[in-house]
Amino acid sequence: MKKFFSIFIIFIGLNSCDSGDIIVTTFDLENSQLKLCGLGDQKVLYVINNDGVNESMSLQLSSGQLDDDQLLLSRNTTQPIEIELTGNNKMVYRLYDGEIPSDYFCKAVPSKDPGVVDEYITTEGTVVIGTRFNDIGPQDDADGDGITNIDEGMDPDEAQNPDSDTHLDTDGDGIPNYLDIDDDGDNVRTSTEIRTGDGDPTTEGYRDTDEDGVPNYLDPDDDGDGALTKYEVSSDDLLNPQSLQLADRPNYLNPELTEPYNEHNEVIDHSINRNYRSDIVIRNFNFVKQDGSGEEIRFDEYNLGYYSVSGISSGETEEENPE
Repeated sequence: MKKFFSIFIIFIGLNSCDSGDIIVTTFDLENSQLKLCGLGDQKVLYVINNDGVNESMSLQLSSGQLDDDQLLLSRNTTQPIEIELTGNNKMVYRLYDGEIPSDYFCKAVPSKDPGVVDEYITTEGTVVIGTRFNDIGPQDDADGDGITNIDEGMDPDEAQNPDSDTHLDTDGDGIPNYLDIDDDGDNVRTSTEIRTGDGDPTTEGYRDTDEDGVPNYLDPDDDGDGALTKYEVSSDDLLNPQSLQLADRPNYLNPELTEPYNEHNEVIDHSINRNYRSDIVIRNFNFVKQDGSGEEIRFDEYNLGYYSVSGISSGETEEENPE
């Protein structure tokens, strides 16, 4: 459904109409799925409509509050960020005389085609960007290890707060299991430890080599021989228990082999990719028509839409665990 807004016309040097005349127009680009371009130190969010009318809405932003990654607006999921529409920060509405190409806003040199018929640019207002994780549904798998968030002990009520102590954190490394690629801190990835098919017994469908009722991915001593999996490694490769194999299987899965045994504090890289969604609302702003007429449109609030991005590195790294 199209939304209608009143336009207050300010006439400068014209007496044919009275100040305060009302015209009705439409801006049917609210609640859009937005695209993003990173151009130098500026980010441009935009939506294009070529259905019946050729129009666009773009939001140009440059701020230290925005993330350095050109594909992401913000990692701040704890509170919205606010950016004032001043200087190079502006929102632009345009009508064109032809179809708008998909790369129109992502060119370093602006395109001359199609031609701009009408253009409105803001001179004031506030952009509010609220960002949240978009991979925290109970059946999502935020760390990509093959186990759903809810099965890894994520507290749904604290899903947007990964630092909450209500999430399960088996190895106590400060990274909750649903975001931890190595839930038990033994330097063997959870995605590896849940695999079955080599004749090992299982618990709740996951490999449980020593049959102690704790699946390997949650067990720091997978074969129950008293030697921690993390330490059943070669001195030449402390980060990879799988590389030490002196019999028919790696030592950490063989209860008859406890040597070599090398204590250390090395941990594998725990970076994962996260999915984010940013919702963009513009408050208390105006549009000024760029034809010299003085036409001005004012809004209390405009829900521009949302921008989603997947596969952004979290940069999370596990702290050393004192044993």
